[in-house]
Amino acid sequence: MIRLTRDGVITALLVVAALFVGSLVAERMPDPAAVLDRPFERHAGIGAPVPMRTGTLTVTGIRSGTQVSSYLDIAATQGVWLVADVEWMPTTEAFPLNAHAARVVAADGRRYGGTSEIATGCTRTQAGVTFVCALAFEMAPTALAGAALHVAASSSVDDADDVAVIDLGLDAAGAAALASAAGRVVLAEPHVKEP
Repeated sequence: MIRLTRDGVITALLVVAALFVGSLVAERMPDPAAVLDRPFERHAGIGAPVPMRTGTLTVTGIRSGTQVSSYLDIAATQGVWLVADVEWMPTTEAFPLNAHAARVVAADGRRYGGTSEIATGCTRTQAGVTFVCALAFEMAPTALAGAALHVAASSSVDDADDVAVIDLGLDAAGAAALASAAGRVVLAEPHVKEP
């Protein structure tokens, strides 16, 4: 028969407590694969430059309307066109801003973007040269409040790469003002920014 001493009981209780605490800590540790597969988000607001792996992005303003026109096309919507005016400067080599990968993510998780009726985006420009262009997103007006613009450094906002996350600063009043805009937003042809 095993006799338990006071020291033996204390040791057994400490071992059980350590195992319990260890299991709680292990449950709360992130999965290494999940951490490595997530995008590296670079948060900023309108007007703040966001340095990423391939270049620096600045959203200079946002506009809205029920129609949007570029140098090639005109598109109308029953919702709202949200247009983000951007500046893009590649850092080390000529690299285009991938407009097709950009998304506006609503506060409830809805995503807008991808292939569009309107040709938008920045074309390839030399490193150190700032290019001015616009990104257009056809959206539901109810998705504007709290929305953020996600722009990938390369191919996708879901890749394990740099992603600029721009808070558009849209509270309920700002979203209502954008949603009520009924005119046409004219996109200027992408061009090099004057020094």
